[in-house]
Amino acid sequence: MQIILKMKFHVKVANNRGFTLLEALIATMVLAVGILAVGQMQITAISGNSVAQTVTDIKGWTTDRFESMMSEPEAYEKSAALTDNDPDLAVGQVHTGPALPPGYTMTWTVTEGAIMPETKLITITVTGQRFGQTKRIRFDYVM
Repeated sequence: MQIILKMKFHVKVANNRGFTLLEALIATMVLAVGILAVGQMQITAISGNSVAQTVTDIKGWTTDRFESMMSEPEAYEKSAALTDNDPDLAVGQVHTGPALPPGYTMTWTVTEGAIMPETKLITITVTGQRFGQTKRIRFDYVM
């Protein structure tokens, strides 16, 4: 009878060690969900960086266009000289900008004396398609 009791005791101790298959499966599922969440965060971060890069490029294009307008001698003349000598700075017209990457267009308008007398308000608008939606960014410069 003592032998049977010892065997039962030995079997109980052996069953209390290690992980069950169910515990290992649950731990694997938790790990998989965590890895998928990190992957989704990476996709979101890359998309955000792409949008930021596009906005930076657009700001560079508009600044370049505005600086080229300011470098023209007619920029500081009276409005009568502007309409005669420089078609890019003609007041009251919508102008089409230089060639941009496919999908983007640049337009600008010049308004005389909109803010103060003897000043010009230049509104540069860049329009583009992103993920099937039209996006428009507008910049106002005073000269």
